[in-house]
Amino acid sequence: MARASTKQSPARPAPRHVDAVVFSVAMRSGDVEVIGIPFEHRGRSWAVHGIVGLSAEDAPCYTVSDVLSGRHVPNSEARTIDKARAAAIATLDAVPNEAWAKAFGADPPAQAAIA
Repeated sequence: MARASTKQSPARPAPRHVDAVVFSVAMRSGDVEVIGIPFEHRGRSWAVHGIVGLSAEDAPCYTVSDVLSGRHVPNSEARTIDKARAAAIATLDAVPNEAWAKAFGADPPAQAAIA
């Protein structure tokens, strides 16, 4: 007779309500519209979103992109939303001011429109 397992699955975190932004990410095949969770860092709007074109079984499943340009933040891929955001912030903080100004300009960018 088989014994019933007393092992329980780990508790799932409670659902969280978040603000969202719809924007386009730049892909080789063209722009793709996604829904992301926005945050501000270094004067720009960024958003955590699901990786486009990745099957649900593959990991990591989240990444971060610039909301206005759609450009991906390197090394921001992670299995959770919070870890992807933290990885992106670490990458963005490592960019020297001179390189930042060259990539994004010295003037503060326009913010994403809020519907």
